[in-house]
Parts: sequence; C-alpha cells; structure tokens
Amino acid sequence: MPDDPYDTLRVRPGADADEVRRAYRRQAQERHPDKVAHLGDRARRDAGARMRGIIGAYRQLSDATSRAVVDDRRRQRRARRALLAVVCASGVLVLVTALTLRLLDSREPASPQAAPRVRTTARHASDSALRAIVRATEDHPRDARAWDRRWRAELAAGRDGDAAASLLRAVQLDPTNVDLHEQRARLAVATGDTRAAATELTWLRANGFEARAGQLDGR
Repeated sequence: MPDDPYDTLRVRPGADADEVRRAYRRQAQERHPDKVAHLGDRARRDAGARMRGIIGAYRQLSDATSRAVVDDRRRQRRARRALLAVVCASGVLVLVTALTLRLLDSREPASPQAAPRVRTTARHASDSALRAIVRATEDHPRDARAWDRRWRAELAAGRDGDAAASLLRAVQLDPTNVDLHEQRARLAVATGDTRAAATELTWLRANGFEARAGQLDGR
C-alpha cells in the first residue's frame, strides 16, 4: 500500500473535499474485505490491511491540519528527488570525464560507441580552455606570452585566421623573439599567406637565421 494518501485514494493532490470523499467511498467499496472473503483468511487479512490504509488516508486528507503535513512531506520528497537527480547527473559527468581523460591519455577510444562521447567532451574542455586563454590576453593585452598561448590554442581549435592574428600580435609585442618569427613563417606557409611568409622569411635572413628560413622555403 503506498504511503502517500493521495496515491492510496487515487486522487489528485489539488482535489477538494468532495473529490476526496468520493474517492474514499470508491476505494472502500472496491477494496472492502468482504469482497475477498471467499479467497481465504490470508486474502481477507491483506484486504483488511488495505482497507485500514484507505481509512487512514481519508482521515489525513479530510483534516486540514493533517493534509497540510502531507502536502509538506510531498514537497520535501520532490525536493529530495530533484537533489538526487542532480547528484546522479554529477556522478555520470564525473565518470564521463574520467573516461575521457583515460581515453585521451591512451590516444585510443575504448570502443566505437565511446568515440563520439569522447570527442564531444574533449571539444567542450577545449572550448573552455580557449576561453580562459582569450581572457588572459584581454586581462594582459601586452603580454606576448599570453598571445603566444592564445594563437596555439586557436590553431588547435581550427581557427586559423584568429591564430594568425594572435601570432602577429605576439610578434609585435616581442619583435626580437626568433621563435615567434619562425612560427609565424611556418603558419603563413601552411595557410598560404604568401605576404606574411615573405615578411618573416626576410626577417629571419636579415637577422642571420638563414638555415631556419631555408628549412621553411626549401632553399
């Protein structure tokens, strides 16, 4: 027998007094022990227990004070169920994250079915990391290292145009950094930006880094 008197009487929570009374009479008629007397003592005892539950439910819902207590308990149960759902969802997220990290460490998805989930979780993690890196350049706009990290993250995210702009900003902030010039030349060659490639190759040669320039343009 359900503990909730609304469930016991099969009546909606917002039912008025008349609806509760009709529901009680209907349940009492359907569940009366006399209806199963021919089935033996055990059936009669079970029916008697159900009938006592029906009477108890009616008493609770027909009294305003008792009904207020019942309604409060229902609200508390709903709140607990909602909290449990959140906890369960958090647990699933933790498991998915752990699986993702393990799969990324091994560089090999556990199964074809797991691969889409891995890619989705990894993409979300990558997006969050990129946003944090972008914020760092906004907070420290003259920090060449921050822009260096930003262009690398943008390139990894497939945002070649943004990466090129961020790398140019890093070069402008640290114009004597040979590695930045070389990286910009590499990116320009890879993306077909002939003007930027020519600029950086010229800079490398003019500053005595002929070997690096030669590796990039094949000379």
